[in-house]
Amino acid sequence: MVLTTVCTDPRTDQQALTCFFTFAADAVVVACSAVLEGHKVASTDWGSRPLALLFGYTACLFALYSLVPFLLQRSSATMLNLSLLTSDVYSLLFGLFLFHYKFSGLYFVGFAMVLIGLVVYNRGAPEVASRQPAPPEQTSTVAINSGGLAAPGIHQ
Repeated sequence: MVLTTVCTDPRTDQQALTCFFTFAADAVVVACSAVLEGHKVASTDWGSRPLALLFGYTACLFALYSLVPFLLQRSSATMLNLSLLTSDVYSLLFGLFLFHYKFSGLYFVGFAMVLIGLVVYNRGAPEVASRQPAPPEQTSTVAINSGGLAAPGIHQ
């Protein structure tokens, strides 16, 4: 009950609240990872290659999460989600050229559909429906007539 009140109170700094929830979630994730994957981390050979790969992955995630707010300011969440779908193309290209995987032609059809969606979405500015002011509310009065029944619009 208190958490609901804090989250919905307009005086609460929403950015600080989001940071708090993020750090709380980080603590839960670290605890779960330590319990579930602690033995794997302890038995891993932490040479230069695994550390470099981990650092590169972390740097890419940092760049992604740092640049997303700027993309959202300049575009929309729909554009962000459509753009993230193009990451499958990079997986396809790395699989084809680095690992020599064989893929179905449907991957290319799917990628073409994503590109078509991006083009269609970005063709022009969306039309904004004009807002008409709402008509003033019409109030009806109810009066009790001589028979004791309610009659709308009758004034005595």
